[in-house]
Amino acid sequence: MITASIILSSVSAIALIWAILFEGELKKENRKGKLILVFKGWFLIIVTLLMCFGNGYLAVKNIQDNDYKYKEDSTRFTVLLNEATKKRISDSIQISDLKSKSESIKLAVVDNAVKAMDEQRKEIERDRENTFAHFQFEVGTDLAKTIVNYDKKNIMGFYDTTTFVGARLSNLYMKKFESVSSNKVIINYLMVVSEFIDKINYYMDDVIQQPQGANRKLSIRMFLANVENVKPYLYSLFIYTHDLKSYRKYESMDFNKFHKYNPDSINKIVLK
Repeated sequence: MITASIILSSVSAIALIWAILFEGELKKENRKGKLILVFKGWFLIIVTLLMCFGNGYLAVKNIQDNDYKYKEDSTRFTVLLNEATKKRISDSIQISDLKSKSESIKLAVVDNAVKAMDEQRKEIERDRENTFAHFQFEVGTDLAKTIVNYDKKNIMGFYDTTTFVGARLSNLYMKKFESVSSNKVIINYLMVVSEFIDKINYYMDDVIQQPQGANRKLSIRMFLANVENVKPYLYSLFIYTHDLKSYRKYESMDFNKFHKYNPDSINKIVLK
């Protein structure tokens, strides 16, 4: 198409020049060579017709090419539009799937977190119940030792000997329960009991390390004094905790109520 346009443009230019020259020759008064002029005239007419035919063909061809290109572009645009629509639908589906998966993951994370917290709560609950059970046993054991092993007459019999009672009191679970309790009355009470037990064990070790002498007798008297101090507390703890099945009952008690107790009757329960 470009080559044909160049050729037609060149021929048009030549024909134009020829027409100008032919017009000049026609205007001459003394015309010679009429046959040549006629030939030139017909040749110019043929060239003009060919040019018209060529230009018409190029115009039609150009229209056809433009129409074909328009249809081709329209088809390509339609294909691209369809592909874009399909991709948008596909992306929407993927986004929807991702949102659905994200929601599922969130629900799974929340569910796992709730389960973990619930399991942790249950573990804490089991640990407190276990601590309370050991604490109950510890109170009964310590009270039994004060009744049997720490009898005042028996302890005073160790004044002039090189031996001493070896049954130590324990406050391990008292301190542990004190650390997990949320009741201030219980916490303060157990702190006092634990302090007396620490003193009793301290003076027991001190007596054992001193085979004889005045210091030994002093340590035995201090030992007995702290035993007498701790007994009411151990009796009270035993009364409050002996029949309980859960630490929650103990935590919710009204400690302002005074509980009277008979040591002899409690001793029978403790030593049973």
